[in-house]
Amino acid sequence: MFFLSGAAGLVYEVLWMKQLTDLFGGTAQSAAASNAAFFLGIAGGSFFWGSVCAPRPNPLRTYAVLELAIVITALAFLLLNDLWVQLFSVFYASFAESPALIVAGKLALSMLLICPSTFLRGGTRPVFGQYFFSEAS
Repeated sequence: MFFLSGAAGLVYEVLWMKQLTDLFGGTAQSAAASNAAFFLGIAGGSFFWGSVCAPRPNPLRTYAVLELAIVITALAFLLLNDLWVQLFSVFYASFAESPALIVAGKLALSMLLICPSTFLRGGTRPVFGQYFFSEAS
């Protein structure tokens, strides 16, 4: 179960990078943004859920809820990204004088779209580990 979840995470990351290519207009920029958001979310989620999961009475249930929430937030990325691509002309017209602001906006949007799912994904390892430690003792 944990292995399949990790494989799905890699598939999500590739899909996010591909979708962000439409936003950034280049593969290198979309790869950098998706990797940065992926690792930021994983680190933040691991830190947060690692401290929160210890007092949980049923870590396996928490793991299942996290996995379900990951699927929901990953699907939300696809919906929100399509909306963003449609609204990009308005954003671009508003900040056309400042290319740095456009890039910063794109980066902030990619973080906003990817980090919720990866934050939850970062919690799966500590919660799953807590389950094994509680079963072993």
